[in-house]
Amino acid sequence: MVFTAGLALIVLAACYWLVEARAQRRWAIPFAVLGVNALVLFFLSTLAARLLSIIRVGTEKQSLQAVLFDRVFAPLASPVNASLAFAATYVIVWWAIMWMLYRWNIRLRI
Repeated sequence: MVFTAGLALIVLAACYWLVEARAQRRWAIPFAVLGVNALVLFFLSTLAARLLSIIRVGTEKQSLQAVLFDRVFAPLASPVNASLAFAATYVIVWWAIMWMLYRWNIRLRI
């Protein structure tokens, strides 16, 4: 546990040094895209995840999430890797949505 916390501090210090001291910000743009509208991302991605699990489809009345997983991702890989692919796809889709907001300079605030 101590090693993990120490490693996290070293990574954060290196990021701070790169961004602030060395002014190398290009590599951090993907993180900025997610961070600019972080509350919107949190709310909408949580809402979408809930809807995917609530919406029932098919004759067996499976959740939309289960149907997507079974028909799109499960045939591609083992269950663990298919789950990783599903999660990565979910993150990439939300990153693309947040990138559009970032690109159009839309900042939603409370």
